[in-house]
Amino acid sequence: MNNRARECINDSTRELLPNGEFVKKPNFVNIQRFNSVGFSRIFVATAKIDGRNGIKAGDRVYFKANNQRGVNHLNRTDESMGSCEDLGEVFGYYMLRTLAEKLGEKSVLKPTVYDFAEYKNDAFWKIIAEQTAKKVESDRLYGCITQNCLEDNAQIVHGHMLLGQIFDRNNCFRSSTNTLYNYEQGIMAFAETIKNDGQEMVIDPVCTRYLTNIMFWDYFYCNADRHCKNITFQLIPLGGGKFWFCPTPILDNGGGLGLQSINCEKMY
Repeated sequence: MNNRARECINDSTRELLPNGEFVKKPNFVNIQRFNSVGFSRIFVATAKIDGRNGIKAGDRVYFKANNQRGVNHLNRTDESMGSCEDLGEVFGYYMLRTLAEKLGEKSVLKPTVYDFAEYKNDAFWKIIAEQTAKKVESDRLYGCITQNCLEDNAQIVHGHMLLGQIFDRNNCFRSSTNTLYNYEQGIMAFAETIKNDGQEMVIDPVCTRYLTNIMFWDYFYCNADRHCKNITFQLIPLGGGKFWFCPTPILDNGGGLGLQSINCEKMY
């Protein structure tokens, strides 16, 4: 696979260090900061106890902290500041799971498992102190956890990596570029890039339906956070230089129901 194609995929989300580097490491023993932007504080951790929905002790999980504790622009504690994305994630999982159960094989939106969780870690003292103007002393954060949504040995392909095949970096992040047609063109261009490297990418025909259905899902769930980095596919090696390209289970529904709003507590 050439350098252009390699730039379009992550080596493995399961091997990601907080500084953005990838290493061959079987598991994180301690909770560590994961790359995140905006309101989200996301950490990579090891589940300590068995949870619901198939999450077990010892599983690698991604922990998204609830930032409901907040400080306003005057540095005063304001309970209305923060993000309730953990609620959006877990509610979205149960709604998508119910939809998949109702539709059966017709469903193309497979849910990524999310569940509520809490974690204790010394590193959280500083975070909580910052969020509460040093009025709360605690080493515990509440939020939600999710499992890795990729198949074994698969590599994740984000939407902006596909759009980057047909647009320059500045334009592939524009909302006006985030269209069904452009994703289709980006997928085909990505397949051509891999073909030029002497390999083959087999495209799952469900990809078009996935893109269409996720648009309707976000409209129904009032999710305003489906930017191009939250449109995700995976590249699964089949051997012999062949790769299967298909959607991942749908993830990152934290912006649903308006729960990403900075005044989510006042709203609900």
